[in-house]
Amino acid sequence: MADADFKPQASIPAARHDSSKHEPVDLTFSPFVRFGFAALVTTVLIFFGLHLLMTAFTENFEQTQRSRPGLMAVDQFPEPTLQTTPRTNIKTLRAHEDAVLGSYGWIDADAGIARIPIDRAMTILVERGLPATNTAAPKGSRERTKP
Repeated sequence: MADADFKPQASIPAARHDSSKHEPVDLTFSPFVRFGFAALVTTVLIFFGLHLLMTAFTENFEQTQRSRPGLMAVDQFPEPTLQTTPRTNIKTLRAHEDAVLGSYGWIDADAGIARIPIDRAMTILVERGLPATNTAAPKGSRERTKP
């Protein structure tokens, strides 16, 4: 193939070396300086804010500690109040309960409420039966029927 068949589509203009079309300085430092100054000021403000907060917390803690009663030493701590004779205690309690349940006495004398011994109460219940109630079953409850 001959060179005659080859035709360029467009011509490339020659590169111009004009000095007015390039950046005069590669990097400006003023945005970095401003950012650093803002970060420094913010750090100092946070430091002083935390210092004021911790001072307030310390004063509050010291005031709370002053208002509390003094702590007791280990040797001043009272011993636990445990039962020393639990079997005797339970026997005494049951004897008192049996005496109350087996005797007559007033529960409220002004209202006329008295207590009677358990044995006497069971005898009366057997003789008279349970008291009849005139209350109807609540709504929604099922009535029991005898089979």
